[in-house]
Amino acid sequence: METWVTTVVGLAGGLLLSVAFWYFTSHIIVPSVQFHDFISKRDHRGSGKTVYRFRINNPRRKRGVIDVSIQARVHYLGVSLIPRSDKGLNVKSNRTMLDVPLDNKHLFRLAPGARRVIWLDLHRMNFGNFPFTAEQKAVVVNGGSTALETLFALGDDAYLRIEVLCYDEWSGSRRYYSSREYRASDIKLGVFDGDGIRPEISAEQPPLEPGDTQK
Repeated sequence: METWVTTVVGLAGGLLLSVAFWYFTSHIIVPSVQFHDFISKRDHRGSGKTVYRFRINNPRRKRGVIDVSIQARVHYLGVSLIPRSDKGLNVKSNRTMLDVPLDNKHLFRLAPGARRVIWLDLHRMNFGNFPFTAEQKAVVVNGGSTALETLFALGDDAYLRIEVLCYDEWSGSRRYYSSREYRASDIKLGVFDGDGIRPEISAEQPPLEPGDTQK
């Protein structure tokens, strides 16, 4: 009897310790990523093109985030750019997504408290696998560059969503994060300044370059 009680207590204790360790590593020591509330729109002085940027940051004070994968997509809800047929009836797709190239889709490490600005590399967009008509492509693509506002205008309820997959550098736990739905009204002309966008650009400010980590 005593042996049986000891065995049960040992098994129960081991199970509780395992559950506690799992909860600690998967719910407490986890990576954290935050997104800025707006999309920054600026003129690139070197090329003369308009660039769109978003910002992510690691709010943790002691732990970095590693192996950060980033994806950006424009979502069109309830819109089919080319109507599809189902049993002879024209139907609309529930969701159509357009991948947006980025200047950097992977970060090895985002240090504690660090911020990183990522460019939406719109001039490299490939519409080959997306059901745009020739007329729509002609409207969207203008002089080798693409306007994010024009992409939004293709759908009545279009928005941009940023998705991040990353690991905590201490525990190795993995997390998925998704931004808010950025719409045309969330595009602001200027540079990142705290939680907002500062429209005034100083004449002494150096030319904007890819990988700008702060503004």
